[in-house]
Amino acid sequence: MFTQQPASAQAGDTLTTVRVEARDAFGNAATSFTDSVKLSLGVNPASDSLLGTVAVAASGGVAEFPGLRLRKAATGVRIDAVSGGLTATGTAFTVAPGAATVLVFTTQPPASSQAGAAIATTVTARDSLGNVATGFTGSVGLALQANPGGATLGGATSVAAAVGVASFSGLFLDKTGTGYTFAATATGLAADTSAQFDITPSVASRLEFTTEPPALDTAGSPFTVVVAARDSFGNLAEAFASNVTIALAANPGGGALGGTLMVTASGGVATFATPFLDKAATGYRLEAAAPLVVPDTSTAFTIVPGAPSAIVFTQEPTTGEAGLPFAPTIQVAAHDAYGNTVTAFGDTIALALAVNPTGDTLRGTVRIPASAGMATFTGARLRQVGTGYRLAAAAAAGGLAADTSATFDITPGGAVDLVFTTQP
Repeated sequence: MFTQQPASAQAGDTLTTVRVEARDAFGNAATSFTDSVKLSLGVNPASDSLLGTVAVAASGGVAEFPGLRLRKAATGVRIDAVSGGLTATGTAFTVAPGAATVLVFTTQPPASSQAGAAIATTVTARDSLGNVATGFTGSVGLALQANPGGATLGGATSVAAAVGVASFSGLFLDKTGTGYTFAATATGLAADTSAQFDITPSVASRLEFTTEPPALDTAGSPFTVVVAARDSFGNLAEAFASNVTIALAANPGGGALGGTLMVTASGGVATFATPFLDKAATGYRLEAAAPLVVPDTSTAFTIVPGAPSAIVFTQEPTTGEAGLPFAPTIQVAAHDAYGNTVTAFGDTIALALAVNPTGDTLRGTVRIPASAGMATFTGARLRQVGTGYRLAAAAAAGGLAADTSATFDITPGGAVDLVFTTQP
């Protein structure tokens, strides 16, 4: 029978000396008993090993086992003894954990989580033998150890342990990245680093021009803009594959936006390679839109005229009076292929009669260098009354399409003299 056994112990510490005594059938000490007595764990809830000398030859009927140890914390541990056909059953006792020495991630972060999604992880305080230090109730802090995406860790990053365990349930990261790790720390304990995990984008919530229109472009010239879908944290929403359209958000020139204006996003990105505008103006803006996401507006940009392609009447001659300058004054401009005045054009523009029903001569200054792409003929006039005149305007050096005015008439001026048209 056991005459002395541990009532409780701490993992790793030496147990109270176990004493086993041989008795006869009447309960008397069998002092002549000198056989070997062997101890074993009769109840072993932690699957531990009984360390120390577990087989001892009895002396005077008594076998003593000093220096025994158990390493694993458990409740209901029992030591039994056996010698030949004799047995003794001990009473159950508890092996308590030692003081906390180290933190360990016992539930690792998920291998992959979306930006903003809750991340659950558990950190456990352990003693030097790896047992859960159930007496530890200190504060455990969590921080980013590896931060490949430059993320900010949100949620409760400090938790008080309960029976040695700190559970984190509301942590989240805002930036995508591969290979994040957490570090768990507590005062006086060795820290631990989690397994690596990844953060992927959340669902798309808005669009963003990642390549803006050029600050300055030519009428009719295609330019490139790139639009990306972002989640609420600004990450590229790579799963976004909807149709993205662009349109004019500000149209100071009354222009028409041409080219391919709808593109299906790939990897969260829509690239528009052919948009163009036909009218010159400053302050155009584009809007990018797609279903179920917030649109974006581009920065302002300017469209300038293209190369000159034609000379055009911008103020036509109207029926006028013989000998007087045309009123309103005739104006002619150099236009590009889209009807924009080419303000850089400064060549000479010539005015001539295209239809001359009376054989008259166009008087006044009829060759004028353009200024800001325009020529104003202030003194041009005709002297002969006629119906169906037309003027022509052309670049003096050629190379551009000429223009012909609408028809107009020249009427007589006011009376200034009397003339005999029939005499006796």
